[in-house]
Amino acid sequence: MVSINEKMCFAPRTTTFNVVIITGVCRSGKTLLARLVGSMSNVEYLDEPWLQETLPLMPHIGYMDRVAARHTMVASTQELMNDSILYRQGNFRPTDLSTVWNTKHPHEILHRLVQLQSRDDVVAYIAAHDSTLLLVLADTPPFIDFFYEAFPACKVIHMVRNGFDVATEVAHKQWYATATLQNPAGNVPYRMFYDTRRKKDFFIPWWVAAGNEARFLAASPYAQGLYYWQQILTINDDVRRKTQKKYSKRFLSVRYEDLVTNPKHVVAQVARFMNVATTGRTTELQAAVHKQSGSIKRQSLSTLCDQTSLNNILSEFNYPLVSR
Repeated sequence: MVSINEKMCFAPRTTTFNVVIITGVCRSGKTLLARLVGSMSNVEYLDEPWLQETLPLMPHIGYMDRVAARHTMVASTQELMNDSILYRQGNFRPTDLSTVWNTKHPHEILHRLVQLQSRDDVVAYIAAHDSTLLLVLADTPPFIDFFYEAFPACKVIHMVRNGFDVATEVAHKQWYATATLQNPAGNVPYRMFYDTRRKKDFFIPWWVAAGNEARFLAASPYAQGLYYWQQILTINDDVRRKTQKKYSKRFLSVRYEDLVTNPKHVVAQVARFMNVATTGRTTELQAAVHKQSGSIKRQSLSTLCDQTSLNNILSEFNYPLVSR
């Protein structure tokens, strides 16, 4: 693997705007929170941009030098913000949860489409509005140290949800069904595994521990979902916890259950953390959250999951512990 010299870099080496990252496992409420935050004053919201979501993982799986990944993260995010301000990256599909119509007033959208034309316009706009770029990056809790390396002044919000609810939703989605793992649709890293029992090749998610491939394929969809939750929150967990402690003033953990039961409190907490103001649209979206509720649909544990590891995570985020 070719290493890049620290003296070789893109220009600029740091962003000219504030960066806030919402991380967490899938089905943990990241998009729900991001819609609320994206409606706040001078916040640009992008949901799961592929490159930004993939780059933190590349050094971990040996695909890319860490320095190169970090420099690419900064440079590509700068470009992403430029395109976002100019609405070249805008999602205008009205039925999508991440549509710009959910977070920005039509007058602002029209103004930017007509009045902002160049990079100089973007630079002036960012300076005048103290703009913040909000990135929602799924499955990246193991790599929050990478975020602080790439963006030294960034803030990270970790959205968490009880693993039993996550497992139920993952099972409903059938993300790891046999047919899906033979021909996955998403462009995320997998490793090839030949199952001697089925005599077929499968694409195994990167977070499945080596040696657990056959057991993962044989597990129920619910057990696969619970194992996914456990793995994402335990891989590199020593580094994750140390990083959270080191950057405690710029790290915030938000529980899905708290958001859906007391959205007003959580929204105010997040606004203070980000040092941004809520808007009328924030209030409207916040009121709609009351229609939801949090629940924990427990099922029996699978031997695929390590009970000690599972309880360590549940304890960390103040969820009830489990026994077999």
